[in-house]
Amino acid sequence: MKKLLVLASALSLVITFGVHPNASLAAETGAEVCKLTDGQPEFLRGLPRGTVVNGQTARAAVGFPFDSGRFPVRGSANLIAVMVTFKDTKKFVDSPRKFLGPQTKKIRDWSKFWSQGKFTYEFQIIENWIELPINSSEAPSDDKLLAAMILERFPKDVDFSNVDGTFIYWAPGIDGGKKHDFGLRVGSNEQSFLPNEQRPGLIWAPSQWHYENSGGRNGLKYKTKREYTWAYWVHELLHEQGLNLHAPGNGWATGVGQNQYPNPGMGGAFSAAMTGWESFLIGWLNDSQVFCVDATAPGTNFQVNLTPLEIYGGKKKVAVVKLSDTKALVVESRRPTGYTEKWKTSSKGVFVYLIDVATGEIDDHSPNDCGNDPAFTKWAYYLFPDGKKYPNSYCGSFDPALVKKGQSVTYRNLKISVTNTQARFDRIQIAKTSRKPVSRSELLIAHLPGITRKATLYSACSCCGCSPTPDFN
Repeated sequence: MKKLLVLASALSLVITFGVHPNASLAAETGAEVCKLTDGQPEFLRGLPRGTVVNGQTARAAVGFPFDSGRFPVRGSANLIAVMVTFKDTKKFVDSPRKFLGPQTKKIRDWSKFWSQGKFTYEFQIIENWIELPINSSEAPSDDKLLAAMILERFPKDVDFSNVDGTFIYWAPGIDGGKKHDFGLRVGSNEQSFLPNEQRPGLIWAPSQWHYENSGGRNGLKYKTKREYTWAYWVHELLHEQGLNLHAPGNGWATGVGQNQYPNPGMGGAFSAAMTGWESFLIGWLNDSQVFCVDATAPGTNFQVNLTPLEIYGGKKKVAVVKLSDTKALVVESRRPTGYTEKWKTSSKGVFVYLIDVATGEIDDHSPNDCGNDPAFTKWAYYLFPDGKKYPNSYCGSFDPALVKKGQSVTYRNLKISVTNTQARFDRIQIAKTSRKPVSRSELLIAHLPGITRKATLYSACSCCGCSPTPDFN
């Protein structure tokens, strides 16, 4: 994958508040103003996602301060990659390095790009297959027992002293029946632990779903899943680092946090991008790269150059418009290049999404989750251009959410308009209106009645289960 290491100082995103087009320009607010404080109760912050305390379930941080998980977010994480086979499964390469070498290189390159050199995933590859002397159907149902069987067959010279985690790739053909789905999560940041409980070292492996065809004749094939193992592992590594992911647009082909495999219902559309907000949250964007605006400030007019996410570096990468202590609009420019090269060439423009850091328990693994449907509580939702028919925008193609030249998004008393689009910039105007219309975006987010749908589902699953992509009738 060719990375564009281009400093795009010429990319421009113009954000304008106020009614008069000739208003003088004001200085931006410092990024600290847009670091919205995470709304979880204090006693849940920093706990692994899914931990239940006093009847409340912890989620990962979606606001500041960011609490890192199993892995650091600066420097490097030191990981072991290993391939495991059973008596009834088939080795598809003679040497694990032949498969794991290219996959782990992609993961390492991804981390360097999106962290802007602040962090790297480093891998030690076990050179030979670990062969378990049982059929996969005989694998113990207890994750720790299965992990122990694998670890005791590791080469004796493996040094675990500085290892942050072990990632396993199974040989295809595993079949655990009802006893085991092979999704190992020993010591994972996705597991529930009591506060201050001693946690075992991380042993992680994808579930059986990732080693088989899914979704029928036109669904996602195992061959594709295997090719994009690196993307799925990145998703899970980010969870282990403490990110919640899965929004906005859970299951959509807009980023590695939402979907980790090409979408067969969209001609193989895929993006391994990281959202601008989460890049800001984890500290991989510099504060100076975040253009922060306080929407409560009266009569102001701002301009900023914004580099698309897919292009390395840049003076400004994301605009955050603070609406309140818990809500903000995030604006980011996107291009079908680099880590988003699998998009159609016409899929370019701007995403605008609403974040709410006070969101409590999040629903991001339900089988009928269509991604941006407010029936499933998320910490962020895409807003759509005015005039779009919403039912078709809940699921499937992300294109309806891309704001393109001549289009606008209205949210409360703010109107965001794209006034110019070139190869290397999107020019946007955000203006306060004199009244507060109830926009279609606000209807969507407010869960107001009147939006009904009937969906015919076909399978287009993402990472940890299915996020179906319906065709609406």
